[in-house]
Amino acid sequence: MDRLSTVVDGPGTLCEGFAALVEDVGTWDSDIIAHNEADFEGILGDPTNARGIVFALEGTAAQGTTLAPPWSGIEEWFIRDKAGSLFCLYVVGESQLAVGTKLRLPARFYKTIEMEGRDKRFRMYPTFVTSSIVIPALAVYSESPFLLLLLPMILIGGFVVFLLSRIGGKNTYPSSRTSIETEEVLDAVNEHIGELPEDSSQALAVMYEQSEARE
Repeated sequence: MDRLSTVVDGPGTLCEGFAALVEDVGTWDSDIIAHNEADFEGILGDPTNARGIVFALEGTAAQGTTLAPPWSGIEEWFIRDKAGSLFCLYVVGESQLAVGTKLRLPARFYKTIEMEGRDKRFRMYPTFVTSSIVIPALAVYSESPFLLLLLPMILIGGFVVFLLSRIGGKNTYPSSRTSIETEEVLDAVNEHIGELPEDSSQALAVMYEQSEARE
């Protein structure tokens, strides 16, 4: 707790308090339990009182990057909860997370970070630290509904077209050949999915605007 007392909310820099939390979660095993549900409004209102507490977090992975030295081996993920609120999650160790992964895991609160959006407004985001060991391998899956549902349909559709073309070739009735342009369909899907900027503040700004547009 002495090392956490040096943490300053607001700046995006990682300090000695962050190093203390990284060391702590490095000792975790898969049995760690969080008894506190994350209340973002309460955390943002009084981050000092929440500092270092293990919270139960739930949300969907939106974007992730790997930190540069001296924080090698740590991933930075932006997570969106059910209400559409964003928070930052630092994962110690290789997590194999993917965009669209649904998560429910314990994490220690680090601090709030202030970032400027494209609208020039500053917003505060809660930041947490956890270990990759608490992310079950079977729970890591991509929730891209377009690709997950469309690809099997393309395969089935192609097989049906193949059968129809074989049957049609044996009939005396004229038939027209149907083709499925897989790449064109996937390109259309990717237009809906889109890409987020690599810069952390820009990515948060885009995700915040997306969440505002849904409301």
